[in-house]
Amino acid sequence: MSKVVSKKTVPIRVRLVTDIEIPYAHQRQVYSGSFIKLSAVLKYEHEYFHHGIAPISSSWNCTQARVLRLSLPSKQELAATHGIASNFVMTTRTMRNNLANDNHASFFTAFNSTSVYGTAEKDGDAVVTV
Repeated sequence: MSKVVSKKTVPIRVRLVTDIEIPYAHQRQVYSGSFIKLSAVLKYEHEYFHHGIAPISSSWNCTQARVLRLSLPSKQELAATHGIASNFVMTTRTMRNNLANDNHASFFTAFNSTSVYGTAEKDGDAVVTV
């Protein structure tokens, strides 16, 4: 028979995403020919979300692809990098998709963030958005 040794109540707030931020995004400078990883983190007003598993959809863009070329991973690439710390911090989970009436729907997530790699092709200025 199990016996409760201690009990702790933890309050949890559930919120919808109101903002997304690319941390340290104030005028970055990178060497031409170098490689950079950009991450975007979900927020509720000014508060960052804690790590959670949720189906996140994002779209990264760059104003000058000839200056900074973004490497957007495919689902196959994300699945191949699962568990490799030097690559994307991504994972896949099986969940219920009510719209498709599917009990075994798969989705990929970066916990509470989304990441891309960019290659600095040549000198110039570019703006990255997500």
